[in-house]
This record gives sequence, structure tokens and C-alpha cells, in this order.
Amino acid sequence: MDPNTCTREDFTKALTSPDLPSDAAEKWTELAEKLRGLLNKLAYHPAMASNLQQTYMTPAASKNKIYFTWDFVGRTLVSCPYESAQSPVVQGIEKPRQG
Repeated sequence: MDPNTCTREDFTKALTSPDLPSDAAEKWTELAEKLRGLLNKLAYHPAMASNLQQTYMTPAASKNKIYFTWDFVGRTLVSCPYESAQSPVVQGIEKPRQG
């Protein structure tokens, strides 16, 4: 997606609409679902109305708590590394090394 031509609404839809991986760890799936739900609620909050149709790179028309929280939640969702249910970290079998 081009942040210079796509709107904040486009970015919200791109982050919240794809199916989550079927082999994702349960805790990762729970976190992703909560963040996606929150991002949608923030995007369509009345305080975001003047910002939603602006391109992502356009300075926000209304810099308010809802806008900053929307931005933070979106960036958090993007940076959450996908964890497979088969990951040793997720399964809790990775043990500290004994020296």
C-alpha cells in the first residue's frame, strides 16, 4: 500500500480484514483479534472522522487522543510477530541454558 495515496481507512481495512493464519498460536490469535477490533473502533470513532479519508502520510486534520491511539494500535498490530502454534517459545518448551 502506498501511504501517499491510500487513506487511513484503507490501512485500517488492510490490517483488519485478512484471515488470521489457521496455525497461529492461541494467545497470538487472541491478541491479534483484540487489536483488530480496537483498531476498527478507533477508526470509526467520531473523533477520527476528519482524519479517516486523508492519506496516511497527510498530517492529521485533528490530532487528538483517538487519532494517536489509532496510530499506536495500528503500528503495534503490524509489528506483532506471527507465532505459529508449533513454535517452541509458544509451547513453552524452550528452557534457559544452564551454564
